Amino acid sequence: IARWLDQYQRSHPTNSVLVLGDLNALTPTDQYIDVVGIIKGKPDNRKTLLTGQDLIQNDLIDLTKQIPLANRYSYIHRKKKQIIDYMLVNQQFKPKLINIRFSKIDYQFSDHAGLIADFSW
Repeated sequence: IARWLDQYQRSHPTNSVLVLGDLNALTPTDQYIDVVGIIKGKPDNRKTLLTGQDLIQNDLIDLTKQIPLANRYSYIHRKKKQIIDYMLVNQQFKPKLINIRFSKIDYQFSDHAGLIADFSW
């Protein structure tokens, strides 16, 4: 994913980029590898067994970090609130963000909270 994103951004430098979804990667990273960091272009290898490479020249921005900490979770595992769903954008896309938040988890629909964002066009 990171290599493709880097190639896309280099060949389309004025286009907006948005990566959205369940990346099944914890923040902070788990003990194995920093998946989200690699996709963003800023792997944190301080506490991982495997070393992630920085494959992106123009790093992406994790918009989920703008959600207040108390509400920054998309999944609850063993009563522990976790974030495993992300919205990453490039510099061209970031100014369009008006608001971002996670919905409440509705277990009749999914075991994840929905990621909701408002943008200006």
